[in-house]
Amino acid sequence: MIKSYSSSLHQFLTISLIFCSSSLIVVSADVSPSKRFSYELKPNSFHVSVDETEYGVWYRALPIKNYPFSLYFYQTNDESTAGTGFNKPEFGIHTYILAIGMGNLKPTTRWVWEANLDHPVGENAKLVFSRSGNLALNDGDGQIVWQTRTNNKGVVDIQLLPNGNLVLLDRNGGFVWQSFYHPTNTLLIGQGLGPGSSTTNKIVNGKYSMVLQDKTLRLFFNPNPKSLSSKSLTYYKVSPLMDLGVNITFNTIIDPDYFDELIMFTGSGTDTLFYFANPKFNSTWSMLRLSSNGNLYIYTYLELPGNGNNVWVETYAAFSKKERSECFLPEMCGSYGLCEDHQCVACPTPKGLMGWDNKCKLPDVPSYNASTAANVGYYKVKDVEDYRPLGDSDGEGPMMVKECMKKCSDEVKCVGFFYRNDGSMCSLASQINTLAKLHAVFTGLIDAYIKYAK
Repeated sequence: MIKSYSSSLHQFLTISLIFCSSSLIVVSADVSPSKRFSYELKPNSFHVSVDETEYGVWYRALPIKNYPFSLYFYQTNDESTAGTGFNKPEFGIHTYILAIGMGNLKPTTRWVWEANLDHPVGENAKLVFSRSGNLALNDGDGQIVWQTRTNNKGVVDIQLLPNGNLVLLDRNGGFVWQSFYHPTNTLLIGQGLGPGSSTTNKIVNGKYSMVLQDKTLRLFFNPNPKSLSSKSLTYYKVSPLMDLGVNITFNTIIDPDYFDELIMFTGSGTDTLFYFANPKFNSTWSMLRLSSNGNLYIYTYLELPGNGNNVWVETYAAFSKKERSECFLPEMCGSYGLCEDHQCVACPTPKGLMGWDNKCKLPDVPSYNASTAANVGYYKVKDVEDYRPLGDSDGEGPMMVKECMKKCSDEVKCVGFFYRNDGSMCSLASQINTLAKLHAVFTGLIDAYIKYAK
């Protein structure tokens, strides 16, 4: 009896191990040799760009494409060399970014997704799609700079889809990994965001980000994004008056009898939405781009049959002469300046308004202590506000201007304050950049007081 039980148990364990092994084989299915690749970066494999690519950089197209999208390596550039023709592979050592480009080089191909922005690679780096199903970018010394972390997760293929989504697929066609879940500064049609500010739930460009927070789609400005103590502040609500659902998706509605509609679906379905624009042409190839100056744009790639030259059309801008003034972009006038009618018109100083240039900045203020407090003063800039428009009840008060000055003087991080004259409300500021001149009908409503060392 015992022997029979042992034999049955042995058979059960054997069958279980075989079943488990089969399951493991399914999960860790190998990528076939025909699908694997290793693309190496060689300086002489790059092409001249001139006006063919965004940023005017050199590029190398990889054989992973789906018109008008393609996977590229592009050579990093900076303002000192952009457009000069001197940032070429034969001039010194350069670094490279793995990216998805949209366009056909006529006109400019734009980079809609980038893998390794924070860790550019050097020459002889390799993009490897391995037998285990992992896609990895290795630097010239073999160090892994970026990867999908999909080893042994059932990946059998890699594809660039017609909507620009780079995906790793299992044998059933399911997505194991997709670039749409790892956005950079752009959303493509069909791409969305969930709530919160994790790296997979926001688009970012330097100091600026777009996040779905408190059921509102917001633009944030952080003057020092690499500092743990620096806070992001809302400068625009993309979806005012809307109570958004658990996620949002950038999309388009194609209407053959009317203008297309560029929209944002919200919630878990498609029943709630808000509109961006109604272009007079097919809007399928559109992208929502957070620019380096903090403005939010929609660009549409438009094919022009016959002449071979296609175009990019700006179909929406959050800050423009038609929408909210560009003066309310946090750094419209650099680190500091007065903006009026979409132009930088002056540099406010203790001596009055001077001519603006890009060297204009807030005055230095000594660290506060009892002996230096008496040497701190304030100069007034009339009829202005900044990217944080003040409501009737914003700030503290009511209080007199002198009380507000004392509060700012006692606060080390305070660089100035905004004062609402109609309600005697005081709003301290730890950061002031561009000051926007108020429209004439609001004359006398809000003034700014800027701290300086006497």
